[in-house]
Amino acid sequence: ASTIEFWRALCPDLTVSEGGPVSPGAAAAPFFAENRTPNRARLAEDGYFVVVPHRSAHEAATEVLPTTGAASAGDASAAAAAAAPHVVFDTLERLAKAVIKLKEAGWPSTFLLVYDEVWWLQQLLVSPEMAASTGNVPNFDNLALLVDPADGAAGFTPHRDRQPVDVQSSFRPDGSPKYSTAWLALRDATPDNSCLYFIPRHADPGYIDGDGEGPDDDMMRDALASKNRYQDIRAVPLPAGGATFFSHRLIHWGSRGSESCQHPRVAISFAYSDPNFEAPALEGTDADAPDFHLRLALAAGQMLVYHERFEPCKDRLAVYSTLFKVVSARFSESYRRKVNLNFVAAVKDAETRGGQAGRVHVQSHARPHPPPSTTTATTATLRHGTDTESMGASVGVVVAASCGMEAEEDDVLDEAMEMMLDAVQDGYGEFEDDYDDADIDGASNGPTLPAPTGTKSDADRDDEEDELLRDDDEIEDTTTIDPETQACDTSHIEKRRKVDTDGRV
Repeated sequence: ASTIEFWRALCPDLTVSEGGPVSPGAAAAPFFAENRTPNRARLAEDGYFVVVPHRSAHEAATEVLPTTGAASAGDASAAAAAAAPHVVFDTLERLAKAVIKLKEAGWPSTFLLVYDEVWWLQQLLVSPEMAASTGNVPNFDNLALLVDPADGAAGFTPHRDRQPVDVQSSFRPDGSPKYSTAWLALRDATPDNSCLYFIPRHADPGYIDGDGEGPDDDMMRDALASKNRYQDIRAVPLPAGGATFFSHRLIHWGSRGSESCQHPRVAISFAYSDPNFEAPALEGTDADAPDFHLRLALAAGQMLVYHERFEPCKDRLAVYSTLFKVVSARFSESYRRKVNLNFVAAVKDAETRGGQAGRVHVQSHARPHPPPSTTTATTATLRHGTDTESMGASVGVVVAASCGMEAEEDDVLDEAMEMMLDAVQDGYGEFEDDYDDADIDGASNGPTLPAPTGTKSDADRDDEEDELLRDDDEIEDTTTIDPETQACDTSHIEKRRKVDTDGRV
């Protein structure tokens, strides 16, 4: 799984370059239709704007398509440089099909970030619009999202993307946000398959003034204080190739589609920020053209950051941690700290769940194909080294069984302890999501990111550190894989106490 050959074989219609994705160049013609109200003004007024493919782009897409599938990075670059609309639509569909393939192989959709086409679509379609409307630069808090209503899946519950301490300072004098997201539909997003829903700025009292922090405060209750206020909610369906751009303060969520709908919703979200507000995960030349190993590590890091959304078991956490650590030093300090802190929280959550494979909200991962031998349970040991070549085999084996193999329990927990101590020593990150504040009917509300400096009192911070350090129980888990269902068998969990060799409990 750490090799280019693995990912090329998994989705042969897409391209994976060793180096950074080749720039697509300028578009041959505008792909998005021009809105009557300038996008920058609409973003300041409503907190979002929508762009859809130009009618001429649809007309051009009816022309005979070229042969799909790029054999090399050069082929992909040549196709992108032409920037013909039919090439864009063809690329959108190939990416959507790849997400389905990833699901069938047991990989989260966000590993789509490994492929070149994701990045040149961002450069070609998303970044120019974002630069014109906000001036923000890529932040790399990116996700690929699959919602299949037929599986009972739904999008994220209501939330804001960021909760800064001083909300007003997170906007520029002209009203443009210092953090923004572009949500690009690879296939049609409709109410039937879970399109996005927004509460526009004018209907949201906490958009600029901030949300209350008391136990009875609730941003949704404040925004929807009466029945009439529900009429302010806006559905945002998008055609394939359409996109919506919105600020970090916009309350938004994905709906639960109709189970009779046979067309999954597939999309990619790209985050952008002012570096003075939030430092990007990658900087310098790595940000301009992230190479294969950075893209793979970013996908793994995002699965740790969003662990509350996807609830991976400990074997999966070990895989993601291993993939991220190979090149973690090349990421910004704040992103490394965020990933490490969330890895610690994810391990603790996995212990609480008893090692069971987590339920999936955004994407319903199909169970992977059984290993070659289905007569006995299979086990594997994961070690956290930095040798990419030797790591590939162990990572590939573990993921092939999707939580069915036994990671070395002590390794996972020991690494979590080390990361926890590092996080406590270095301090928390610089921002926080608001999922907990948007808890609807007790649902799990996505990731809780490290708290920004100053958002919590020293007493609160000490309480959190004490809570992390108080849990000195470790679990010895003889997890095995059921050859029929591929599910984790955790019936032999035994708790034991362990004192580290240096005296830490």
